[in-house]
Amino acid sequence: MQGWQVVGLLGYLPIAYYVLQLLRWIFKRVCRRRKDLEKRYRLNSDGPAWALVTGASAGIGLAFCEELAAMGFNLLMLARTTSTLAAASERISKEYSVETRIFPADLSNTSSALRYEIAARLREHDVSLVVNNAGYARRLPGEFHKTPLSDLHRTVEVNCKSVALVSHTALAHFMHRAQTLGVPSRRCCRPKAKIGGLVVMSSITATSGSPGMSGYAASKAFDKQLAHSLNIEYSNKGVDVLCVKPAYVATRLSGATRTGGFPPVISARACARGSLDCLGHDTETYGHWQHDVQAALMRMVPKFLMRDEVREEMQRFTARKREFLATQSHELREDNKITSVSIDGDEKRRNSGASDGETGSLL
Repeated sequence: MQGWQVVGLLGYLPIAYYVLQLLRWIFKRVCRRRKDLEKRYRLNSDGPAWALVTGASAGIGLAFCEELAAMGFNLLMLARTTSTLAAASERISKEYSVETRIFPADLSNTSSALRYEIAARLREHDVSLVVNNAGYARRLPGEFHKTPLSDLHRTVEVNCKSVALVSHTALAHFMHRAQTLGVPSRRCCRPKAKIGGLVVMSSITATSGSPGMSGYAASKAFDKQLAHSLNIEYSNKGVDVLCVKPAYVATRLSGATRTGGFPPVISARACARGSLDCLGHDTETYGHWQHDVQAALMRMVPKFLMRDEVREEMQRFTARKREFLATQSHELREDNKITSVSIDGDEKRRNSGASDGETGSLL
């Protein structure tokens, strides 16, 4: 074989590599079966496995709760707003016939007391799966030097410190669980028995950057690297660690109300479902095949072109978020008007039936 023929054959190697990657991706998204996570993590425990989900009252966190409940997990739901959390917990318990417990907590205050409380709840319910979903982003993008320091502090507190705290507490609980159940760790390979799963929500902005939301993107890069390192450290100890890096999801954070389009917007339920499909198989995922494609296209675009595209996309995102917030504000005002009319009507009916000398007041 002549030299030019050898060079020609070598030229096919990159093509073969990308074809194999494409086939692997098709198998992963079409043919591969989801792990039975409830059975995988329950081990010898009595009754169904328990899962802790942070940021569980709305958005992706609530979608994770619904997906896990459909798989048979009992749920420990952590969020800040007690009323919303209680309503979501009651609905899921009735709809999926699972046991749910609410855990009202503010993750922007990562105190020692919070850590002890989380540790106690994990041990009480023998939690075997933790979804680190709670996150914070400012209402509207803006230039970094104009961002209030309070926003940056809150971003770091919720997206970094609380993620580290919950992960630290969960892994300590998993190691204690392994000792209790007698699960050995191995140095060179993954043990068959799994003592727990840890899902860390990052973002596609962890790799692409996000002008106008630089603090948010940096905090999600922290989450990505934390999950990557924890996977290397704990995979031989029986812990599945998965980093989820979604792009646009139809939640209050993104301001998107419709799915589809490009860049693709997916539903929170689709994101949660796609992420759980990958748990136990992969260490990183974008959560949905559409976001897989988006990330692949972004890697192909030269960086100088990508910078311009990201800036333009952030301008579109800002406009959409302003429209979303304006709509939410209008709906809130309308709800307040309806509530006010209803109260006034009730008060008038009450006053019309009052005897002489009785008065009514509306506070």
